[in-house]
Amino acid sequence: MIIPPLEFEPRLLHTLWGGKRLYGLKGIPAKNLTIGESWEVSPMAEIPSIVRGGELSGISLPQVMQRFGQEIMGEALCEKYGKKFPLLIKFIDAAEDLSVQVHPGKMEEGEEAKRLSNTKNAKNEIWYIMDATPEAEVIYGLSQDTTPHELINYAIEGNLFELLRKIPVEAGEVYDNPAGTIHAIRKGNLILEIQQPIDVTYRLWDYDRIDAESGNKRPLHLTEAVDTAILKRCTKRNVPYRAIPNSATLILEKEFATIEMVWVSQQKFDYEPPFSESFAVLVGLSGESIVSTNQGIEMNIRRGKTVLFPASGMPLKISSNSEGHMLAISLPSPTPLV
Repeated sequence: MIIPPLEFEPRLLHTLWGGKRLYGLKGIPAKNLTIGESWEVSPMAEIPSIVRGGELSGISLPQVMQRFGQEIMGEALCEKYGKKFPLLIKFIDAAEDLSVQVHPGKMEEGEEAKRLSNTKNAKNEIWYIMDATPEAEVIYGLSQDTTPHELINYAIEGNLFELLRKIPVEAGEVYDNPAGTIHAIRKGNLILEIQQPIDVTYRLWDYDRIDAESGNKRPLHLTEAVDTAILKRCTKRNVPYRAIPNSATLILEKEFATIEMVWVSQQKFDYEPPFSESFAVLVGLSGESIVSTNQGIEMNIRRGKTVLFPASGMPLKISSNSEGHMLAISLPSPTPLV
């Protein structure tokens, strides 16, 4: 069986801080319910992606992976990851501030951070800013060096923001958010998030908000957060890149994911990921792009549309009747050159 490109039903999640921009982005009639997240590609057992259309329609991504994992990821990546898809990709609409939080896991080499004994729970993230209001910003690390005792005291006393580094953001920017970085998405942001599929988050501050279902404040995890947080002053900014027409520009290659900016302008060109044996998830950012697999299966990708192109369908041919931009998400080689 030829595995076609896979489009999934959007899994919309109501949140305390969500808005209504995801209805328009996904072409869904708006409702009164605020939506904070649209899970685009999810291997998570509790909220798995469900294939939309084609012979595999109605089947979950975990089920597809069990049957066709090697066709989707390629032999080398299947040997590394098994038959679990190794990324969670989602849109986030922040009408209000998200909690100040940190994720655990294996730290990047050379960073001043602790290494948890259970490194399989690593949760690294990459943010692509889809849209941002003029006042939008993110919390991205600490503004000064601190200690575990000081961090906990500031959080308990409600003064945590004095330690946090706040950065204005603009559409098109990319942020590398490794495990251990204290961070928060603040109101006004519409973000594409690429992360490792681990549901572990430690909250440091949540604005004393009340959960509508429980009637209580959402719990904080100060001890766990301090055990994994990077406590040195953060100086990182957005990842610089310069897109080139009719090509794919490498933006960032991490151990868990590679992202590129694909810009097509009325000229057809071939595309394959930097690690040519990988799949590619293409996310429409603007305009409309036409993408064809090596089996001749064609997909149109507009802003807000997410499609998983299996490794077996590479290389792709990309064109447009006008102009289109996409973010390409893939995996690096499982055996990188030393």
